Amino acid sequence: MNSFHTKTLNLIFNGITFLGDGVFTLLVCVVVLIFFKKHSNLVLILLLAYLGSGLLAQFFKVIIHAPRPSLYFKLHNYKLYLDTFSNSRVGFNSFPSGHSSSVFALFTVLSIYCKRKWVCYSSIIIAALAGYSRIYLAHHFLIDVFVGGLIGLVFGTFSVIWFESKGAHLVKRIQDKFKLTKQTDFTNSNLVN
Repeated sequence: MNSFHTKTLNLIFNGITFLGDGVFTLLVCVVVLIFFKKHSNLVLILLLAYLGSGLLAQFFKVIIHAPRPSLYFKLHNYKLYLDTFSNSRVGFNSFPSGHSSSVFALFTVLSIYCKRKWVCYSSIIIAALAGYSRIYLAHHFLIDVFVGGLIGLVFGTFSVIWFESKGAHLVKRIQDKFKLTKQTDFTNSNLVN
């Protein structure tokens, strides 16, 4: 594995891994609210997917004490050493990958919401690269990323389905009850064609 590690790739994958950070999901939400107000319902779907996938991933981290790669290799006296180990996380919170669950939740929602082939294909590639970055940077094992991605995929999909069937009506009732202005229309649940 060391032969595939270069300073340039380290820099690239450090940038790509940020896509799975919860801060990135929140930035996407802010951008949608500021520049794409007519799609404000997307923000609720993204937040629901992010919170659901994140909470489940954290629940598993608490009950399953799987060591992160650097600790695993240290405990088992492996002599293999990656340059990214010096910056990788340590401890017993490896399974599943929270970054992977976040990025897959985000890009699953975007691909379903937008309904454009190029968005779907791009989403798959970006989410997979972000997941791989967690392995490349020695923060997680493949199984951590796979399960985290699966959690994100499931919560992303169900968040869209739930919002389309029930969420928009719930938001409409809340708006009516509190007589909220229609500055931000959360009831327009039509997906982008």
